[in-house]
Amino acid sequence: MEEMDSVIELDSISMEIWEEMAKEGSDAVIEVNTRGVSMWPLLRSKNDGVKIIYPRRDLAVGDFVVFHRSDGTEIAHRVCWLDAQYVQTIGDNCSSKDKKITRDKVFGLVTDVRRRGHWIHVETPFWRFYGRFMLWSNPVRMFIRDKMYRPLRRLARRIIKGK
Repeated sequence: MEEMDSVIELDSISMEIWEEMAKEGSDAVIEVNTRGVSMWPLLRSKNDGVKIIYPRRDLAVGDFVVFHRSDGTEIAHRVCWLDAQYVQTIGDNCSSKDKKITRDKVFGLVTDVRRRGHWIHVETPFWRFYGRFMLWSNPVRMFIRDKMYRPLRRLARRIIKGK
């Protein structure tokens, strides 16, 4: 993997300043620590990080993007549908899609994931296939998680506790 010329950690500048720099043509990459479980198993909350670039190419289904939610928070999810004006995303560990957003809300493209101190470049054919597989298998994985795994786990806990 090529080294990124200018990687900025979020502690040194705000996301808004980085976004303005990127819109003006800067090729700076920003590194952000993650939180939440919506992209599990690819990202683990508070343990992993991502490198984000400003998207300078057309988005595609399966891309791992960062966008502004209507409440002002930044979310990193996978593109599951798009047209000329709108983009719809879903987390790898989510059973429902996010609301459609306008393309201008997407301000970042995740290129690398930090796992256990090592960087994984997610723009390779393998990781693009992984993204497509996660989209394709989402209904089956969520059915197993919600209708089979969780009830069995609750039953096991009740048996262990003797209730």
